[in-house]
Amino acid sequence: MSKKLKLNPNVSYILGACSHTINEYIGIRSRYEKVVEKFVKLSMDEFGIEPNKVLISEEHGVSDVKFYNSKLKRLLADALERKTRLFKYRNDYSAEYVAGLFDVYGGINQKGPYLISMDSGDLLILENIGIHTMQQGSKSYIINPSAFMGFIANHSVLVSKERYAKSVADAR
Repeated sequence: MSKKLKLNPNVSYILGACSHTINEYIGIRSRYEKVVEKFVKLSMDEFGIEPNKVLISEEHGVSDVKFYNSKLKRLLADALERKTRLFKYRNDYSAEYVAGLFDVYGGINQKGPYLISMDSGDLLILENIGIHTMQQGSKSYIINPSAFMGFIANHSVLVSKERYAKSVADAR
């Protein structure tokens, strides 16, 4: 493994997905099997993580997926410290990062799409790419949901193109 993380869209998704856990381990918590599958597959493909090194446990319908690799953890943590510079443009890299955030830390309720416990860096990234938020408790609600859903529709496991098209049609 090199001394510097080679950033690509897949690695960007992993960074978004595990951004809240990186200080403890590399991993995610999700109730969606498709999100877990994507995270594990990308980790194995991008970093050569062996399947037997991935620890998966489940409790109350939520899967906890993690693996330990101190060198990779340090590289990912270093990249996350620079995330506002890495993801300041509206492109596939930032779309994958935001899709990773949404797939693991997001949801949709009657008020619209939201992200939970975003730090100031994540909120700055969203603003830089034209996604506006409104804070309510620990949730950051997306003020322009059609722009947000359109931005991540090709990258998110949870927001398919069909779901995006339906949400746009429902908004009319």
